[in-house]
Amino acid sequence: MAVYNTPLYISEKAKILGPLDISQFVILLSSVIITFIVKAIVKNTAITILAGIILIGGGAFMSFGKIKGESVGNIIIFKIRGLFEVHRYIWQKEMPKGVVLVPKKEKEIPIEKPIVFSRKPQSQSALQQKIKQLEIEGKEEDTFFDLPENL
Repeated sequence: MAVYNTPLYISEKAKILGPLDISQFVILLSSVIITFIVKAIVKNTAITILAGIILIGGGAFMSFGKIKGESVGNIIIFKIRGLFEVHRYIWQKEMPKGVVLVPKKEKEIPIEKPIVFSRKPQSQSALQQKIKQLEIEGKEEDTFFDLPENL
């Protein structure tokens, strides 16, 4: 039977410089580079030291800080991505455990007599008289349509 080596510490990231992995190193290096850029732009030593403390301290916090087991750098990246993604909010009523909703059957309403519409044939003059009557009633009220003239 063949024996194979199983890798240990799979969840750990590769260390590139002492205890720093690649993402921690990039964050700290970028904060130091930004501090040197601020030093080159601003000639005031006090402002440079204050900016260095803020930038390098923030970089160290982003590199080494953890909130609920997740690194702060990842949390900031997730939050920035979340600002630009489409959000879908789904509300669902929470039911107590063991409760199952069963849909109700709709009540059937019996129809005693079917409704039948019948048209009686009418003469041309009777139809024109009804049209004139509708035109008179329509002038009293606002209507949304006009009746044709040639009926």
